[in-house]
Amino acid sequence: MGCLEAFLSQHFPCNMYERFKNLDDSIHCYDISLEEHDELNHTTYIQDMRIRHPHLALIGYGDDNPDYARWLCSGSIISDKYILTAAHCMFIPESGEIKFAALGTQQWPTDLRYWQIYKIVKIIVHPEYVPLSKYHDIALLKTAAKIIYNLEVIPACLQRFDYMPGEAIATGWNAIGHHKHPADILNGVPIIQFSHIACMEAFAKNRQLAYGYNSYIQACYGDGDYSNDVCEGDSGGPLQVFTNRRKAKCLHTILGVTSYGRACGHLGTAGLYTRIAAYVPWIESITGYLT
Repeated sequence: MGCLEAFLSQHFPCNMYERFKNLDDSIHCYDISLEEHDELNHTTYIQDMRIRHPHLALIGYGDDNPDYARWLCSGSIISDKYILTAAHCMFIPESGEIKFAALGTQQWPTDLRYWQIYKIVKIIVHPEYVPLSKYHDIALLKTAAKIIYNLEVIPACLQRFDYMPGEAIATGWNAIGHHKHPADILNGVPIIQFSHIACMEAFAKNRQLAYGYNSYIQACYGDGDYSNDVCEGDSGGPLQVFTNRRKAKCLHTILGVTSYGRACGHLGTAGLYTRIAAYVPWIESITGYLT
């Protein structure tokens, strides 16, 4: 084992770091699912989110050398072998094949030597997904090697129940507004859940949504007051909440996967997310049970 691998494999005490001080050291910082929705904390960590997104992944396409890969979609670490993302990220025209997942990507562009980069050996698209459609827009990527957890690389939990909070966080490199340059650090932006009627109006029947908005498998969030939304390049990234509960198993719980947006960063618009709770049985049929 090389020096870097040996360092990254060491257990670190949670209470050494502000972000981990409320987590239980005895079960490790990363090995700790939310049980009650009233424990979810949505907005108090926004500033810290600019430097702490340990479950985020960038997905690289095309070249076998990561130095020349195109990083076009996002995803989330959900176990030491699997990345959760959007199915439509498998079908980006002229992007080439998915080759890599980059983890610990707090800043970008940066020297790739500071990232953990894993080869992708298997792509699992939901069996009901149809390319160009926005239904069942969910997929899993399996890494060739076991993911090494550390302060910058920690999996998130999955939402297992139907409750969707009124506020959540969208995370990504481009989640800063329409026609703005991608950020050089990951951004977390607060967004609110739109009403069912507003979602039906925003995502009416069209070529990609043959039956319109489906609240059982989709959710729509955005912001009516600010230009907070997800943008191109954030596809596949998480809609999430944070918890600071003492016995929390994860720092973040993923509510949805970024699927589709009308116009990123425009006032009053909503983004469309694949609702995770509807797909936990399918996910765990592949990954095994996720604590």
